[in-house]
Amino acid sequence: MINKKGFSLFEVLIAMVIMASAAALLSTAWGGNQMRVQKIAINNKAAFLLDQIVSELEIKYANKFTQIPDNEEGTFDGNPDFTWSMRTQDFEMPDLSSLLIQGDDGNQMLLMIVDKLTEYMNESVKEMKVTITYAKGKKKVKYSATTFLVDFNKPIPMGGLPGGLGQ
Repeated sequence: MINKKGFSLFEVLIAMVIMASAAALLSTAWGGNQMRVQKIAINNKAAFLLDQIVSELEIKYANKFTQIPDNEEGTFDGNPDFTWSMRTQDFEMPDLSSLLIQGDDGNQMLLMIVDKLTEYMNESVKEMKVTITYAKGKKKVKYSATTFLVDFNKPIPMGGLPGGLGQ
């Protein structure tokens, strides 16, 4: 009888292949999860910063409607990978008069009210788009939000209408 004390070379090689496969599988799974966790952290940070800058701009221009610039940009203290930019444009109310005219005779009073409200909306509302840019190396990712700023101090120009509208 031969007395065996240990593993043969073949058994050792099989064990090493199994361990190397398991290590490769675990490292791939862990690496993928690590990247997903980093992306989620970046997305959460961008959402927080976007909400923060939109709120700051709304407060900054709350009572200065006529002083809102067309463009503005900046950086975040403590977050060098993120920058922000703001673009504004005049709001253009869609023409609703075609919806109110039935056939050839439209209600002239209603059309006048809609025209006045359209004029009011065009003068007292601005569209503001804020974009956060995350730049790490060559890769840039942009996150945007659009909101509307309203001049609540502007009176509605409807004086003289029946029922006291606009007073």
